[in-house]
Amino acid sequence: MKRLQLQALLLLLTGCSTPSDRVHIPLEGSQGRTIARFYSGMIQGNESEEWILEDSAGLGIRLSALRALSPRLASTLDEIRDGEDRLERDQWNRFLKVLVEQSAHYPATLAELFPSGLPHTTKDSYFRLRVYGAMTTLQREIYVPKQALEDGLLNYWDRGGMLQYPAGTLIAAYHKNSSGATLEVTVKKRRSDGFWDFGVYDSSGRNVRHSSSPPTPFSAPVQCVGCHLGNMLYEPEESFIIGREGKTEGEYLVLGDRLRNPKIVELLDEHARRSDHVLGVYGTAYLTEILDLPPSRRTETQKKIASLFLALSRMPQTN
Repeated sequence: MKRLQLQALLLLLTGCSTPSDRVHIPLEGSQGRTIARFYSGMIQGNESEEWILEDSAGLGIRLSALRALSPRLASTLDEIRDGEDRLERDQWNRFLKVLVEQSAHYPATLAELFPSGLPHTTKDSYFRLRVYGAMTTLQREIYVPKQALEDGLLNYWDRGGMLQYPAGTLIAAYHKNSSGATLEVTVKKRRSDGFWDFGVYDSSGRNVRHSSSPPTPFSAPVQCVGCHLGNMLYEPEESFIIGREGKTEGEYLVLGDRLRNPKIVELLDEHARRSDHVLGVYGTAYLTEILDLPPSRRTETQKKIASLFLALSRMPQTN
């Protein structure tokens, strides 16, 4: 008994305690919380969001939860932190690199990702847009599943003006040079927790870690997350210019005048709201196309969407 009392006294005097179950990470604020939730969801498990916690000390990793979900990743974290209860920025980046490598959610090839056919070969199922943006000097052909767009528009009002895509939605962007050749394809797939997993496939259709489009290569998903979960806002109206004259920032759709409808741009305000962490105004352009069609040429789903927006927004019928 005396020996135990002596040990307790020594611990009190030296300020020692039992090993902490918490490691501080260099993220803070609302944006830091969002980014932390994105990475926590990359590990599949029943408690996928619980290994990153927030308390009075800020954001941190709960070691016991991480060990239960991924012993291998927890072991790597132990090596990186070397007994410390705080990760510096470079250590956090090293941890993320391993996390991404161990949590890859994309198959090795594009053919495996799209077993029913690549988007450009199954065009009727996709809404296609041509885009210029700050990410690359190449033009991108973006393919968004019509079914996903229609789901987002049908439920737009029920979700309080939030344009969101169903889980499993796959959006593909073909990066093309001036000759029309595809140099790479970037993809994003919506997870069940509402975030997107980002990926890159090279010109041969192989899954790779970095984009190679000029002027700057980006690593996926780490640098993709910076823009998609960031707080930079773009002017929605500028997304509808024809071409890219004098424009250096943001995303610009290459559209004809018939798809430029200021009333729909103002109503959805899709770029500014970014309800689903998607930077493109795909829903805006698709809704404009639906309303531009003569009613007799609309599908039954498109008729429902048109009725919802014409009735609830008091927009005039364009045809």
